[in-house]
Amino acid sequence: MFETFGVHLVHGWAVDPQEEETFNVVVREGGSYNRVVEMCIAGDEAGEKRLAGEEGEKAVHNGLVCRNFLATTASQLTYHGLSLLSETLPPNSLSVLFRNNHFHTLLKRGSGDLYTLVTDQGFLRTHGAVWESLGNLEGDSEFVDGLFRPFESGGVDEGAHGHEVHASVVVREGEDHADLE
Repeated sequence: MFETFGVHLVHGWAVDPQEEETFNVVVREGGSYNRVVEMCIAGDEAGEKRLAGEEGEKAVHNGLVCRNFLATTASQLTYHGLSLLSETLPPNSLSVLFRNNHFHTLLKRGSGDLYTLVTDQGFLRTHGAVWESLGNLEGDSEFVDGLFRPFESGGVDEGAHGHEVHASVVVREGEDHADLE
């Protein structure tokens, strides 16, 4: 469907080739998410059964490498992947980013900066926050309006029953979304 409309479906969950051991196990031997999960399971089983020999040791080792990769990249985005997105997407282009098991509208501006469209339900009654910068994995992103000016939090909106709702945006460390409080 994406191809029909000329929209690129992308992800940033990529192993850095400079991390040779992880690259060899996850990319070369695994090659797909399903296979990497299977390697985790095979490693667990080999460890539980205490399989001796080179085959058992390799299964345990590969399982640990795969499990570590999945655990340290649970947001389904890596710095190498972020770099690849910045390098390969054309300027001023829209695409769909698959991350955290969700689809996000991704914009690469002419400046090279990446932004995702704000769709979090926490922003339902907040006016002005349109895009969220995607420049790192730490979650210290910036929210901007439709003209890419910094979003000013603390706006007031009318609630469902005419009550004022004072909105302030809170981004918690380690989370990839913002909450209204």
